[in-house]
Amino acid sequence: MKYQSTYIYRKRSIKHHRYPVIFINGTHGKEFFHALTGVVKHLSSVERMPESIVISLNDGGDEPETYLHGMWKHTTEEKFSALGNPETYSKFLTEELFPYLESNYRALNNRMIIGVSTSSIFPLYALTNKPGLFQSYFFLSAADIFGMGPTSESTFIN
Repeated sequence: MKYQSTYIYRKRSIKHHRYPVIFINGTHGKEFFHALTGVVKHLSSVERMPESIVISLNDGGDEPETYLHGMWKHTTEEKFSALGNPETYSKFLTEELFPYLESNYRALNNRMIIGVSTSSIFPLYALTNKPGLFQSYFFLSAADIFGMGPTSESTFIN
């Protein structure tokens, strides 16, 4: 055990060491941030995952117009209207936020985004339209969201 703690100490003290970044999107990012950081802290302490930077994107990514395709029976709405511009938001991430994290927080160019329920819409948009924006995508409680889509003829799962 002494070897492991010495190894972790040395790794943290190396100024060139970089950390992967985990983003949790939307209002669920605010709700689950502390639970997520607790899981990351525990798993990295037992060497089941690398130490990571965790960031909540509280307001979430701007979301594209999304057709419901009958996935939500409790509403008569045909679609969610666009909230902002996902292209502009993606540009902000790549040109401003990611470089800032890499230069100021030793962030690695290895990013994961987590979407929960409707907070999965921007990550699904990124996966289907900007696949290099994040290297990993994790979706929770999003089965109904996969059945929704960017057009009236297609779903995210297609």
